[in-house]
Amino acid sequence: MDIIAGILLVAGFLWLTFKLWLYNIFISPFSNFEVFWVLTPVYIGMLLAELFQEKRGTSMGNAISNSVVVLWGGIDFLRLTVNAIGHGESGWHLWVRLSIALAIIGYGIFIIIAGLRAKSLIKHVGRIREVSYCIIIFAPLYYAGSTLTLEYLFGAVVYFPIFYFTLEFVDMFLPDPKAFVMDAKEGAEQRVDAPSAQNTPQPRTRPAPPQSGMLLNIQPAQRRGFIAPSSNMPAQHPQQHPQQHLQQGWSQGPLPQNPPPQNPPPQGRPPYHRRHQQPPPSS
Repeated sequence: MDIIAGILLVAGFLWLTFKLWLYNIFISPFSNFEVFWVLTPVYIGMLLAELFQEKRGTSMGNAISNSVVVLWGGIDFLRLTVNAIGHGESGWHLWVRLSIALAIIGYGIFIIIAGLRAKSLIKHVGRIREVSYCIIIFAPLYYAGSTLTLEYLFGAVVYFPIFYFTLEFVDMFLPDPKAFVMDAKEGAEQRVDAPSAQNTPQPRTRPAPPQSGMLLNIQPAQRRGFIAPSSNMPAQHPQQHPQQHLQQGWSQGPLPQNPPPQNPPPQGRPPYHRRHQQPPPSS
């Protein structure tokens, strides 16, 4: 009996908090004109962004833009709380409201800093449904004078996944708008037309010929007289204009394959081993 009573108690608490959560999400914004005036642009912006921008997730740029919603909403929550304290109101609920406002402002600043540092985490924590939920669920607490209770805070935290996955489920079954399809197609074409520089093949170039070695092969041949120097070649040292000597020397013709020796020995003279051969000893 104790177990059944405990289960019924927990189920009753969950049902109470769930009804309060539904009231704060769907009924309270339309029952108070001030709350309706504040949350109308938040609801419209969230629905349009979910349909045309974040149907398949969000980007870092969109996440940074979404941070303005929670940042400005948190600043306004803080303004109302400070005004209430200044008018003489007191109580622990004011300090809890102050803490919630500062936490929402910190959430917006975190998204901005993480986006400037290109942290991919903001693609998951900076979606429009998340930042809008922070303003929608706590707006009745600041604008309609709702009582801050444990059930209120429990429902705001525990039932957030219902809000998140309900929008995800709706996005899955709604057809893609033409504007969303066109933007996705243009983005895919830009990624195909602009490949990364690392994957672009570099043109192959032929290495330059070793000019110093060619110059060494040409200059001795010119000195030996086998390649006639050009008439336009200046009478300067070859080392001063190596490229000019190289072009002019090769223009006269190729080097002979087997050049004759410069000083051939006379034909009538005996070879070296005969001239220096010792005479046979006399008997």
